[in-house]
Amino acid sequence: APFGIVAPSTRFDIDTLTQSGFGNRVVVIDRVDQHATLPSVTVDNRRGIELAFTHLRSLGHRRVGYVSGISGTHTGQERSDAYRELADGDPIVLDGGTDTLAGERAAAKFLAMTDRPTALVAGNDMTAFGLISALAAQGLRVPTDVSVVGFDGLALSARFNPVLTTVR
Repeated sequence: APFGIVAPSTRFDIDTLTQSGFGNRVVVIDRVDQHATLPSVTVDNRRGIELAFTHLRSLGHRRVGYVSGISGTHTGQERSDAYRELADGDPIVLDGGTDTLAGERAAAKFLAMTDRPTALVAGNDMTAFGLISALAAQGLRVPTDVSVVGFDGLALSARFNPVLTTVR
């Protein structure tokens, strides 16, 4: 019997899948509408951002900035929404781009600030890598000068210099 695994990056019509003839042999990877009748597997993006905040706050950080790097997706929106909610009325969003340069743009914006946050949460590990590299190129040290937490748990995180703290 045929089966399907669907991994959308943007919203799509669940009814189309239910009419596809796969019956109950379809699993959707990533966020779908809450009332969907199809089984799905997804990351709890809000909880992940909450874990990043909890870690940073345990280190004494009170002003935490955010670098998306994945705007335009369910994942990006959920992580951004969670950040804004947890920022205690003081959101500092340094970039919302979707390309690999998001970390570099965020670093430039961070360096131009007079009242910088002491920590940054990156919406994904690749953005965190770009951010850390760009900060290092300008003489800032992570985590000595600013803490950075990524999100995804990529294996490269453990081999990056400095090792990236990441939500897995």
